[in-house]
Amino acid sequence: MAAEAEEAAPGAFIVVRGASNGVPRQTPMWTVVHTNGYFWPQTQVLRVGVRWNGFARIGDTAADRGKRLDVLAVLVDRQTDDEFRQWLRNGDRNGRYPPLTALPAGAHIAARVAVTVM
Repeated sequence: MAAEAEEAAPGAFIVVRGASNGVPRQTPMWTVVHTNGYFWPQTQVLRVGVRWNGFARIGDTAADRGKRLDVLAVLVDRQTDDEFRQWLRNGDRNGRYPPLTALPAGAHIAARVAVTVM
């Protein structure tokens, strides 16, 4: 897994990419930002063959400067995929994206890359 940058300004979106060798095509994969025990689902990745591309929003405000975040590639079951989609719909509707304090049981971290908020 790789990110287009190891550092990003607060609120910046970065592209992340990788390969999903051996992962069944029907298994959903998401990018999730993680720091200090909190998780923010980002988007389901686009998969073409074994290659995938996704994005992640790095930090939110200037108060996040200096923080180190992990961007995770997470394989999920259908229930978790639905839960992540609903979480995003709720956030889009009300403008709030409260962090998850744990990943659902149907989520498995496949890869991670560290990014620092600048």
